[in-house]
Amino acid sequence: MDIKDIRENKPSKAELFCWFATSSRQVPMHFKFNVAGYMSPNSLPVAHTCFSTVDIPDYESKGDLKAKLEKVLDPELVDLTDYSTA
Repeated sequence: MDIKDIRENKPSKAELFCWFATSSRQVPMHFKFNVAGYMSPNSLPVAHTCFSTVDIPDYESKGDLKAKLEKVLDPELVDLTDYSTA
């Protein structure tokens, strides 16, 4: 294995979530989720990286939550510009 193999390795879903939520590869000790009743159930989860929180709308089902999380964690859409140095 060489450096090219490492660079081409795609991050796991857990790593993508950590990056989305905190701009770090690791979950900080005081990370939290907020079920945000003010958000529309059609909204996507919103990360507040400075505060290590993620606001999640009160979805109707776990399937809705999973679909919305998969959308925000799509590796093609997540900006991984600084991922390799974080």
